[in-house]
Amino acid sequence: MTIHLPYIQTLLDDSAIAHIMINGWQQVFIEKEAGGMDNIPTPFHNEDELMALIHAIAGVKLSEAQPIVSFRLSDGVLVDIALPPVSVLGPAVTIRKPAARELTLENLIEYKTLTPKAADFLRVCVEARVNIVVSGGASSGKITLTKIIAGWIPRDERILLLLDNGKPGLAHPHLLVLETRPPNQEGKGEVTMRQLVQCALRMRPDRIIVTELCGAETTEILDGINHGYDGAILCMQSNGPRDTLARLERMDALGNPEVPLLQLREQIASSIDLIVHQERLRDGSRRIVNICEVTGMDQGVVTLSDIFYFSQTGFENGLVQASLMTTGLIPRFMKKLDEMGRGLPLSFFTTGEV
Repeated sequence: MTIHLPYIQTLLDDSAIAHIMINGWQQVFIEKEAGGMDNIPTPFHNEDELMALIHAIAGVKLSEAQPIVSFRLSDGVLVDIALPPVSVLGPAVTIRKPAARELTLENLIEYKTLTPKAADFLRVCVEARVNIVVSGGASSGKITLTKIIAGWIPRDERILLLLDNGKPGLAHPHLLVLETRPPNQEGKGEVTMRQLVQCALRMRPDRIIVTELCGAETTEILDGINHGYDGAILCMQSNGPRDTLARLERMDALGNPEVPLLQLREQIASSIDLIVHQERLRDGSRRIVNICEVTGMDQGVVTLSDIFYFSQTGFENGLVQASLMTTGLIPRFMKKLDEMGRGLPLSFFTTGEV
């Protein structure tokens, strides 16, 4: 029986490949870093050969009693395995590789993820301790963007970076990294993001960065911001700025189940200043599509105002034709920028393409 580890290693060594997806022994797909999905020849002749590979990667015997397992290899590769009867097509393996290289701001500008003007605005907001949520769908590049803008935090500030899988990817002279841990096979030893947040708030942070806000830890984060821990940068999955607010409500409710919805919304409105939403478009490119200010409450609803928005004009030769635009609206937190010595001229926000 062949285990096919060299075959998988060849795919892992290919820097152009981001994901390897095995859907039963007859189908293997890869996703490129640049976007696009390809069906490649399978090396497997039967299900037994695929199961031999799975057991070799996992290091343990899997069975119907434990049909789903997720783990991370020592080099940062994330592996998710699902076996029958959970996986109808047969044993399934999804392998997600860490980025071959850490992207820089220059890379994002080159790829048109954002523009120099939008980058200048976000840099000023970070330096002035504006509380920012970076949101986006799966594989939209939101965590990469989060780490890049976190790189603008002044060198004399202490950062607590809270990770849920992945490498720090952040160079800073005063950086402390805490990471979640899944339970072991006996169901023990789990360390949750909520526990990390509670710990971080006791460790004298100047800034808290969360790379995957997804649960009841939202309550502690928002409480912390409202009690002086401003300048937070939070990353979370959502389908748009309005959905970001809705998810914040639901996650805050997990930690505050007895608190009325109106109070939860008031807490969000008073904690979050800016939402930066990024999407992966149909051509595979990753773009910032909204930079919105959270402006307060109106009749019980948290209100938003676009400062930058994405205007798509067409789709040609397989590529999205679009520009990032300013709306002409002046952020209400301009006073905060001025107080921090990071003010911008009003002409910066003149309506037009950026």
